This record gives sequence, C-alpha cells and structure tokens, in this order.
Amino acid sequence: MSTSSFFQSLTVMANGPMESKPVLKGLYLRFLEHENHLPISAALYAAVKVIGDIQVMEIKGASDAAQVIELPQEEENFHLVYQFMGKSVIAASDSRQLKSGQHIGCSTGIGEKLICQIDRGKTWMMFIGLSGEALRSVRSEFPMLADSPRSPLAVGYRQKHLFDKVQQLKGGSFSLDIKLNYYIALLIEQYQSDLSAQLKAVDNADIALYHKAATYIQQHYMERKLTRQRIADALCVSIRTLTRAFEGKQVTCSKAIQLARLHKARERLRCNDAESIDNLASELHFSDTPYFIECYTALFKISPEAERKRRVAK
Repeated sequence: MSTSSFFQSLTVMANGPMESKPVLKGLYLRFLEHENHLPISAALYAAVKVIGDIQVMEIKGASDAAQVIELPQEEENFHLVYQFMGKSVIAASDSRQLKSGQHIGCSTGIGEKLICQIDRGKTWMMFIGLSGEALRSVRSEFPMLADSPRSPLAVGYRQKHLFDKVQQLKGGSFSLDIKLNYYIALLIEQYQSDLSAQLKAVDNADIALYHKAATYIQQHYMERKLTRQRIADALCVSIRTLTRAFEGKQVTCSKAIQLARLHKARERLRCNDAESIDNLASELHFSDTPYFIECYTALFKISPEAERKRRVAK
C-alpha cells in the first residue's frame, strides 16, 4: 500500500525510519485498521485519514520512552486533540498537558509548529485537523473556535457516543468521507458548546473574584506590604487567576490599591488642614512625596496642597 502524503510530511522526532505496516486494532477509525500505520516507536503507531482540508489521525499503542511528533503546518490550522489513554503535552502558541479523558482545541498560524510530546506507557489519542477552506467555513459557522480554553475539557458522554458512531462507519470512499465529515462537524459543534460553558463559568468566577479582591483591598489598603501576591494568597488563588479577574476592568489590581490610598489621602486632606503631605505620602506607602503628588494630581486634577487650601478657603 502507498504511504499517505500526510504520513510523508509527519515528522517523528524521537526515532529514525521504521517500516509502516497495518498493526493497530480497536481503533475508533476502524476503517483504517487494514491500512499502513506510521510507526512512532516499536509499539506505538498512527493511522491517518485525509479528506481534502481535513486530517484525522489516531495514535495508539505503548512506548518505553517519551515520544515527540511534529505535525506538518504549511498553512493555518486548527486541531481538536482527544486523549483517551495516557498523557501528553500539546505545544503550539502555548503548552497544555492532556490527561486521560481530556480534549482541547488549538490553533497554529503559518510557520508555527504543533508539537505533541507523548509520555511513556500506553497511549490512545486522536487529532482532527482543519486547514484551508474547511477551516474558514468552520470558523464562520463556529466563531468560538478562535477562543482558547482556559484548561482542557473533559471527554464526556456526548463525545464518546459520537466516537462510538465513528467506529461503526462502513462504506466506500465516497459515502465514508461524507459520513465521517458529518460526525466531525458534530464533534466540533460539541466542542464549541463545551468551550462556551467553560468560558461562561470562568467569567462568572472571575467576576466574583474581582469583587472579593476589591473588598479585600478596601479592608487592607493601609498595610504597607499589600501586594498582588498577598491578595492572591488570602483569596486562595494564583496571581495569574487574580490578574485575569481584573482584565477588562478600568484598573489593574495594583492600580486599585493605589486608588484606595489616594481616596483616603483626599479624605484626610479635606478633614484636616494641618495634615502634612510628606507624612501622608509616607503613611499611605508611596515611594516618595513627589510621586504621591504626581499620582494625586493626575487622579483628582488638583494638587494635594491646593486641595488643602480649598478646604481652608471654605
């Protein structure tokens, strides 16, 4: 049997040339069990089906050592990656670890590499790749594919049911391609639904975290060592998660701390015309008085000294 052009362009980085042969059984792509399978290691193989701008690759077997493969990226691509067994790291614009029972979508641009590092042991994975006109059509119909999941998604009942249907596919080349395209479309639709639910849940969690952080800042802004790290620790989240909660807001976390201190400064200046500006800057933990004056004037469009004089004039 001839080797698919997709096979020829697939780079196996951990091994030299090995013989392609039909060895895999129990595939979801059962119709490929009699085709040549690309060896990744002595007992880990890949089976591939190409339908125009859509490539489907199933990897199954075992390896005594970690393996690395690089998928061909001659143009912009989008991949759905399903991990049925084992662990892997998918590296494109960023790196994501997949565990058994998880899947993820990732995009790569022209010239970017999609690299899959497969852990040693038993592995079972599937890649569904789209490019060219297929990718443009899918993105038009499923616009959320442009968004990145915050973490891998679970392979749930609906996906398993669809893969069971794929496993039952039979027919000649024409009807098989149409049926497979149909189930790929359903998998993409389910991915967008799962991604939408995840991002909505994350957005709700971010909103709640933002309000918790704002409350914490109002309660602790007089403390010198109030930092993002301290707030994150107090709220039991990472700095990255805390920072994300402030994305899209008018201020960052650090700016929110500074604003709370500046409003306190204005309150004290309005209540006490004997308030020392140097002392105020120090007590509110500004690095020096000139910086305090600069920040105060930028926010309130009036200097601290003018603020105090205005109170005296009243």
